[in-house]
Amino acid sequence: MIFDEMQDLKRQRGEVLRQARREAGLSARKLADRINTRTPGSGLTDNAIYAYESGRVLLSREVAERVSAVLNVRLGELLVGDPDFTDAAVQSSGAESGVQASGGNRVGDPACERLHLPVTDLLRTARTLVRMLALPRFELASPAGFLHGFELLASDGRRVLQHDDVASAPRRSPGAAQDAIEQTARAVADLIQHAETEYATLRAAGRSGSCVEACHKLAGTLAERVARLTEAHQHLIERGGLKPGLADAEPATEGDLADVAPWARLEPRLVR
Repeated sequence: MIFDEMQDLKRQRGEVLRQARREAGLSARKLADRINTRTPGSGLTDNAIYAYESGRVLLSREVAERVSAVLNVRLGELLVGDPDFTDAAVQSSGAESGVQASGGNRVGDPACERLHLPVTDLLRTARTLVRMLALPRFELASPAGFLHGFELLASDGRRVLQHDDVASAPRRSPGAAQDAIEQTARAVADLIQHAETEYATLRAAGRSGSCVEACHKLAGTLAERVARLTEAHQHLIERGGLKPGLADAEPATEGDLADVAPWARLEPRLVR
C-alpha cells in the first residue's frame, strides 16, 4: 500500500512538472539549463527532468523550489502530497495575494490577464529586434533594414500603453495587481521611448558610413530594458494570479531566429 502511494505521488508530481514545462514552451534541456543558471544548487540535466516527469524519481522539495522560481509555478502545485501545502494552505496563500481560490483552482485578476497577451507580443518583438541588432549576420551599413522592427516595437508598445486596463489602473483599489500593471506600463514606456530616441542615433551613424558599432551598442541598451520589462511581466503573472503561458520571460539575446521575417528596406520614418 505504501509503495503504491509513493508511486502515485511520483506520478502526480511528474505530471505537474511536465505540464508546467510544456506551458512554458521549454524542452527538458532548456529548463535544466535555466534552472542551473538562475538558481543555486547542484547541476540538473535533461535526463533528471525526464526522470521526475516520468515518475521514476520523486520530485524533491529542493528541486521543486528551483523549478518554482524559474517557471513561476506555485510550490504547492509542484509538491503534491506535501503536508505543508494542503488545500487550505494554498487557498489561504491565494487570498493573501489578492487572488481568490475555489476548489483548488486559481482565479486570475482579469486586468492582468487581459494585459498578458499584448505584453507577450511586445516582448517577442523586442527580443527579435535585439537579436537582429546583436548578431553579425544582420550587420548593415544602413539602419533602414531595421526600420520595420522598430515600427513593430512602437506599435506593440502603444497597444499596451493605450490599453483600457492601463488607463484605469490608477482608479483601481490599491493592491498587488494594480502595482504590477503600473510597473509594467512604466517599463513599456521606458523601452519605447529609448528605442525611438536611439533610432535617431542609429540613423546618424548610418549617414556617416556604417551603423554596425551603433547596432551592437543599441542591442545592449535595449536588452537591459527588455530585462526590466520581463521582470515587470513576471510580476504581472505572479501578482495577478496567472499561470505562465509562454516562454516569454527570457531577456536573452540569443536563440532560434526562425521567427525573423525579412525586413523591408524603406526610408526611415519612425523618428521625425
